[in-house]
Formats: sequence, C-alpha cells, structure tokens
Amino acid sequence: MRTSVFAVSLIVCAIASGCESKPADLREWRASDHSNAGSNSEDPGGAAAPTDPLTNARALWSSQCAACHGREGRGDGPQSAIRPPDMSTAEFQSSGSDAQFAASITNGKNGRMPAFASLRPEAVQLLVRLVRGFAAR
Repeated sequence: MRTSVFAVSLIVCAIASGCESKPADLREWRASDHSNAGSNSEDPGGAAAPTDPLTNARALWSSQCAACHGREGRGDGPQSAIRPPDMSTAEFQSSGSDAQFAASITNGKNGRMPAFASLRPEAVQLLVRLVRGFAAR
C-alpha cells in the first residue's frame, strides 16, 4: 500500500510541476473571454467576432422563416403550403411599413403565418431589415 501512495504522490507531483510552465502560444484568460458585451472582442482562437448585425438575423431566417418564405424571401420554401408572397418585389415592399412587418413577425398573419412573439424586439427589427434587403436582390 505504501508503494501505491508513493507512486500516486510522484504522479501528482509530476503533473503539478508540468502545469506551472505555460506554452508560449497560450495567453492568460481574461474576463472578456466570456463576455457578450463586445462584438469586436477576440475569441480564444484569435478570430474576430462577426461585426455584421444581420448575421444573427440571417441564421434566424434560415432556421425559422426560410422553410416557407425561401432563402431569398421569394415565397419558394420547401414547406410552403400557402405560397407566401415574393418579398423581393416592389409590390410586396410597398405593401406595409416596417412597423406592420414587425407586427406580422411578432403576432403572425391571418392564421397563415405563426406568431414569433418570443423573439426579442431587436431580433424582429433585424428580420425586418433583412426582409427590406430582399428588394435589392
């Protein structure tokens, strides 16, 4: 038993002494590594965080909207049973204000589009900007 305690002690000592030296390419941890406050902060891998505010809106669109509305908002999504309008047309773009589009996203529309009331207002506004951007495509 004494031999096993001695062996374990040696292993623990070896591990502890090896952890004291830090590789040259390993930087110290900073509190900002886990902060959501800055969008321009570096991640631990050294790559810059995305600065485009529509990046999250595009991801949200892909996961929640594109199945019916299509990737580019043309109403050609694979699960569209009701054939939504083509959001890239001037007719659609002039059919409502930003506030009306935001209300449609939040509350749903005519029982045909589900409500996304759980979305934060900032996310809804970014989705409206994305929809407005479909006009330029």
